[in-house]
Amino acid sequence: MINGAKRWLNLGFFQFQPSEFSKIAIIMLLANLFSFKKDVLQQVWPKYLITMGIMIALIFKQPNLSMTLILLAISFCMYICSGKSLKFIYVGFAIVLCLFAMVKANMIDITKFIDPYQIIRIVNWKKPNADVLGDGYQVFHSRIAIASGSIFGEGFGGSKEKLGWLPEAHTDFIFSVISEEMGFIGSFFVILLFLLLFHRGFYIAFKSPDTYGRLLAIGITIAITLQAFFNISVATAFLPATGITLPFISYGGSSLFVSLCMIGILLNISKTQVKRVGMHLVREPRIR
Repeated sequence: MINGAKRWLNLGFFQFQPSEFSKIAIIMLLANLFSFKKDVLQQVWPKYLITMGIMIALIFKQPNLSMTLILLAISFCMYICSGKSLKFIYVGFAIVLCLFAMVKANMIDITKFIDPYQIIRIVNWKKPNADVLGDGYQVFHSRIAIASGSIFGEGFGGSKEKLGWLPEAHTDFIFSVISEEMGFIGSFFVILLFLLLFHRGFYIAFKSPDTYGRLLAIGITIAITLQAFFNISVATAFLPATGITLPFISYGGSSLFVSLCMIGILLNISKTQVKRVGMHLVREPRIR
């Protein structure tokens, strides 16, 4: 347990974070599900959704609300890109709006579903300067680090906030350190790299000759870039504080390992085509 959250499994000789591996699992499950033809899809979708629902519920229970939202966002984007009927999306939006209205009308006690610290983070996000010495301490010093970097930054290794003022500077708020040391130029370059990854990922997806490979590439691209968006948004106080790492940059073995695996799969999709023969997947070289 770290900071009140049970997000790690310790096997003695090493520990890992299962929620990170759930990203690639759900992407592969959804890509496989949405690539079935309509008649087969109607038969197999319940067991797929039950499996994914159990994974998401366990992650939400940790608690890990941010990863839960990312998994739901990945699922939503992959469903849209699969070209399936939008009536389920409309029904989902209607349910969400009804629940939101019930929460606003105090018909549902939201504190029974999310932890008090998550509510505090939302309150501090809406009023960032209300408690800078308490629950708003991290975001306050994150903004100081970003502002201190100015245009060209303090130089590599010159960050002062990471020396003790900014908590989790090596993981959740690594972008703030980059901004302080490299300035606007360096932070913009990092954002540009993720935008380039987003562009190339979708380019690979649309060049894929089959539905499975296309959806797999889309899911991987969205997972990496969406996680980067969450991390940078938290560091800049655009979103409430949450424990999301910056892919390839933040310290964390599970996150880095899964991100590298996803990039490996994305590169493989760009070089090979995936064909479905009956219920099996067969890989063969793509003709260029």
